[in-house]
Amino acid sequence: MRQVGAMLAALCALALVVLLCGCGGSGGVSGPSENVAAKPPKPPPPMPTGEKIAFSVSGTIYTMNTDGTGKVAIGAGLLPDWHRQVARIAYKKDKCIWLMEGNGTNQTQITTSGPYGPPGYVSDDTAPDWSPDGTKILFSRGISGEGISLWVADLAAGTVTQLWPPTDPEDPNYDPVPWEHDHLWWPKWSPDGDFIAVDGQADGGVSVPYETWLIDMTGPAPVKSAPITDIRYLHWNPANPRELAFCRDGIAAPRGIYAGTVDTSTSPPTLTMVRTVVTGYGVRPTWSPDGRYIAYTDAGAGGIKDVFRIAATGGTATNLTSTRNAAEFTPDWSPAY
Repeated sequence: MRQVGAMLAALCALALVVLLCGCGGSGGVSGPSENVAAKPPKPPPPMPTGEKIAFSVSGTIYTMNTDGTGKVAIGAGLLPDWHRQVARIAYKKDKCIWLMEGNGTNQTQITTSGPYGPPGYVSDDTAPDWSPDGTKILFSRGISGEGISLWVADLAAGTVTQLWPPTDPEDPNYDPVPWEHDHLWWPKWSPDGDFIAVDGQADGGVSVPYETWLIDMTGPAPVKSAPITDIRYLHWNPANPRELAFCRDGIAAPRGIYAGTVDTSTSPPTLTMVRTVVTGYGVRPTWSPDGRYIAYTDAGAGGIKDVFRIAATGGTATNLTSTRNAAEFTPDWSPAY
């Protein structure tokens, strides 16, 4: 009996040691009494990886990560626009449209400058935008930096043709002297390819507010809508083909960047403003591929431009370039290649 009692006493002592070692030490296991209220708040959505933002500074195109790190100069040019499927950029250089890879290699001239407009003027090609399937480049052709008409470079066919106004004299929209009428600038193809948004000024742009038109590409010939006024720099959401970001110039609404939806079944199309993204001097918005973020240029009160990023629902904007002695502008957000 004494041996049994001694064994019981030893077992109890061992159990007590085990219990004590499991309490308060680094090897202890947290139980259901953990204070969940002390957990940190839910973090914001993670920034996309594998994506880049291209922008230009003083005639040089740069790329950077979407958090502003990793800035790299890749070549001379302006107004970069990323291909939808591969890491390739269309851009403006020397009054022409060019292509290069996302790392700056294989720089190739696509259009040439020549006589255009009134006698003595030459063409100035600008604001390139890739078609959704990546086979064409839409751009504005003008004179002295002013857009006049819309053109398309078909890379597979090797052709450059005028899209708007029509060139057929039998077409009711034919215009033999477009430089005296609508100035068309900043064309953007919708993600489904059905529409082209373009802003500009009617009647030669003399003391006329900026407007936006939608060009219907679904029929046998393009059809241009009536204008949507006080809207500039419209950019389609890649994740939602009928949602757009755009700017207002402070005429009918405060300056800033807004998001809205467009009903293309009405004439003119009905643009419904859904929310204010950011007020101030923001222009030229570009969406992240998943539609969660918008990058844009903000000139600020002093006119020195920086590239900012903000959630598409609004909130606090993040300055991605932060160099007040230079002007970074016209950002374009790439897919994750």
